[in-house]
Amino acid sequence: MVRLSSQTLYSFEPNPQFGLTWELSPQHTLRAAIIRSLVTGNPESLSPTQIAGFLIEESPTTSTRIWQYHLAWDAALRRDTFLQAALFYVDREVPTTSSASPTTVQFASQRRLGGRLTLEQLLPGGVGLSLDYQHVRRVN
Repeated sequence: MVRLSSQTLYSFEPNPQFGLTWELSPQHTLRAAIIRSLVTGNPESLSPTQIAGFLIEESPTTSTRIWQYHLAWDAALRRDTFLQAALFYVDREVPTTSSASPTTVQFASQRRLGGRLTLEQLLPGGVGLSLDYQHVRRVN
C-alpha cells in the first residue's frame, strides 16, 4: 500500500505512508512500513490507523512531525501457535517555543529505537494467551 496525503493548513507538506507485506511461505510473512504523519489539530479529518499492520503514531501536540520505520517477521509455528518479532525506529519532531522568543517555533527531536517479541497461543473454547516482551530506548 502506498498513501500520500497533505494535512497542513499553511503549506503543502506531504505525509507519505508505504507498507509492504510479503508472504514468504504459508507459515512465514515479512512486513515493513515507512510512515510519516503530521498532526495539524483538525479532529474532523479521517485517516487510516495502520499501514501493513503497524499502528500510525499520533500526537496530541499540533504540528508534531513523526517518521516511523517498522520491520516484522510473523511465523505460524503450529496451527494454534504464532510468533512475531518486530523492530522499530520512531523520530518525533515536537514544536517548542521559548519565553524569550514566543513567536519563533523550533522543533525538538525525540527518537526511539525498539523491538518486540510476541508469542500467541490459541486455547480451546476460543480463548487466547499472548506473551509479549518489548524493549525501547531513547536515542538522542
